Amino acid sequence: MKRLAQVTSYAGRKYPERPISFVWQDEEQIIEAIEGEWMTPEGSHFQVRTSAGERFHLVYSREADEWYLRLE
Repeated sequence: MKRLAQVTSYAGRKYPERPISFVWQDEEQIIEAIEGEWMTPEGSHFQVRTSAGERFHLVYSREADEWYLRLE
């Protein structure tokens, strides 16, 4: 997994409720859709599709208070 330095997320009842955008390879990626969301001991997982049509797997670790990009 690669640590993401900048993630913007919506925080309603909890943080993070859902990511809105993130920076990857010096480019802001706007999230158009969350295609899947689940919890594991590792953290909150989000399968997302960007406005450019690319798919990414983001993970938020509550323990580390960090966002990560899972490269598969």
